Amino acid sequence: MGVLLPVSSVIDYFPDFHEVEAKDAVVDDISEEAPYVFAFVRDTAEGAAAIEKIKSDSSLSVNVHYAHEAWEGYLNVQITDVRADKYHGVMALQKIVDVDLAHTLAIGDSGNDIPLFQAAGLKIAMGNAIEELKNLADHTVASVDDDGFVEAMKRFVL
Repeated sequence: MGVLLPVSSVIDYFPDFHEVEAKDAVVDDISEEAPYVFAFVRDTAEGAAAIEKIKSDSSLSVNVHYAHEAWEGYLNVQITDVRADKYHGVMALQKIVDVDLAHTLAIGDSGNDIPLFQAAGLKIAMGNAIEELKNLADHTVASVDDDGFVEAMKRFVL
């Protein structure tokens, strides 16, 4: 993940979930595997090249989308093991509770929710969702700030 450091502002690669400024990160200090890597990567040619280098590792799932307004000019990059995305988590849960895909509802707003939508029969995008997710959704509700989750529960669950 060292390839991200020169093109990032903030990075989280720790097992205990905390962000640090990329300039302060020391990858050699990691003593155990982190469950994921998260970074705000500058939206530049250099940032894109670093992301593509990581994407070339077939053992990794790399989700990239534009960061929220406070981080304009940055990409939100989330990296996990290819088997540790929301799709695999929901598929495992469906087996445990014996619920099939047709009876599974997913609500999302971000790029890392695309795999989640693949594991659901009903896909709900929040009003603040990225366009790609809205295009995959069966329905769109209000934004997270305007109680879209509550709207989805009332319309599709209760």
